[in-house]
Amino acid sequence: MYTDIGELVSSFVGGMITAIPAVSEEEWRVHTHMMHVADPAKRKAWNRKQSEAHHDDHHDAYDPNGFLAGPSNDAAVDKFGPIEVAKVLVGNAVLGSLLSEPAHVLMNGPTYQYNPLKHVAFTAGFFATAATYYVAYETLHHAMHFWEERRDRIVRTLTQRLQGTPDGELLFKMPFLEHICNSIANNTDQNIKKNKAYSYSQTDFDTCDAIIDFNRERNKKHPVMRTITAKDLLQEVTELHIAEERERRAKLGFFGKIKDATSRKAMSYLRNSDWFQWILRHHFVHHVNYKKNMNVVLPLADLLHGTLEDSSAERLNATEHTAFMICPYSPKITKYSKTQPAEKTAQYQANPA
Repeated sequence: MYTDIGELVSSFVGGMITAIPAVSEEEWRVHTHMMHVADPAKRKAWNRKQSEAHHDDHHDAYDPNGFLAGPSNDAAVDKFGPIEVAKVLVGNAVLGSLLSEPAHVLMNGPTYQYNPLKHVAFTAGFFATAATYYVAYETLHHAMHFWEERRDRIVRTLTQRLQGTPDGELLFKMPFLEHICNSIANNTDQNIKKNKAYSYSQTDFDTCDAIIDFNRERNKKHPVMRTITAKDLLQEVTELHIAEERERRAKLGFFGKIKDATSRKAMSYLRNSDWFQWILRHHFVHHVNYKKNMNVVLPLADLLHGTLEDSSAERLNATEHTAFMICPYSPKITKYSKTQPAEKTAQYQANPA
């Protein structure tokens, strides 16, 4: 049976398009029914390990206020092992094969006749998209929770200059904290590379002043806040970060500078992009309420199942609910260690979902 290259490309693209909603639904179901069975008594052999690793360990390590807990909790960013990865890939190859014929009939009408080359092309397209989606899931999920060493230094300095001795009670609006950390990093790079004076908007100062006042009022029984304006605070933090970065970069060798510039460029692009900030906020809300925003990469299934919750910067910056705020740096955050199964059961019984 003769098949021209155009028909094979069409089948391959058809497989890719079909995979997009399919893998979003797949991610939603795995996240819901395998990784978030809250009651230990209801867990089965096929989802117990995944729920312990994700619902118990990962969500305990990254509770909402500690969502951006930095390098200390990297071990709790649960990743699939080789066996789980193999299951994902093989399962999607089989699913693509099963969907090939119905999709071809849908695309070509009831007169379509089975063509093995088109079948292979469709399955390959479906598999390529599914594999890319999985890589995106692992990459984005890791980037959401694991702050690079530079970010960790910025939030430590910000907290120390504001509180003196960090007490773990300081809270920032999550989108604003992301914005101000990006601004400090960007201003530092521009100052070092181009000797450009750094600047912040009046909106930045006003928002930061409001956050300082909020924390001072909230913790007035435990006065740990310095008397400082947002303008002076951001100036101090930026000057200190510029000095740290100049010293750090001066110690790098030739290849170290190339590696550093490459990794910094990639991280800067990611964290400054609107789409990453959108999906970061989407996932943050999931850590506030684990029954919402189940998708990490593409929330099509969240929309379909009614689990999509508003994660706009406007909403998160407007709320005064502390569950939607983040502690930039806390001395309480240590390397996460798993609790015993009996303790997990007791925790659930005391605070059922």
